[in-house]
Amino acid sequence: MRIMELIEPVEEDKEIELVPGEPEKTTRIGSRLSSQMETLTIEFLRKNSNMFAWNPSNFKGIDPEVIVHRLNVDPQAKPAK
Repeated sequence: MRIMELIEPVEEDKEIELVPGEPEKTTRIGSRLSSQMETLTIEFLRKNSNMFAWNPSNFKGIDPEVIVHRLNVDPQAKPAK
């Protein structure tokens, strides 16, 4: 059995627009939330939408102790064409 046959999402998710009128600013929430919990979650995320990094320039000043992106590349490997 291939690994991809074993991997399935726990549940479907639902895409929400965090900043109304700006369709590129979205996130996803679980689709199994109760109506009340979904409303509260969306409200919370929208109130805190300024905490999301929408583009790389939003990452300025973030301490590498908090988050770092590294490529898992062998520095000894030769590039392939």
